[in-house]
Amino acid sequence: MLIPSIGYGILTVLYVLIIFAQGAFYGLTAVHGRLWSTISFVVNFILWVTELVQLEHLLEGSSTHRPLYYNDSYYWLRFVLGGLLWATNKLVLDFIIGQILDKRKAHAGTANLT
Repeated sequence: MLIPSIGYGILTVLYVLIIFAQGAFYGLTAVHGRLWSTISFVVNFILWVTELVQLEHLLEGSSTHRPLYYNDSYYWLRFVLGGLLWATNKLVLDFIIGQILDKRKAHAGTANLT
């Protein structure tokens, strides 16, 4: 409302910054290599957006919805919630990928013994 002609440009910039920040987070915390980290990033991004949208719909009409989504004093809670969901998803995906890689190594190791 302060700059009426800005339109969707600012939204695009915000999404680019979010994806860059999350990509940097993944780059700094990668434990399974570039390919697995890229796959994990894409899956995590899809899960994260879905979770945030579903949470907003779930809370709609509740006493939590108005302070969380329509109160300027608590807008930071949305960022905290988004960060917690993102980090939790990453931990779960890293665990699942680790299990998959361990199972593949164990399977490859038994195939080499015969």
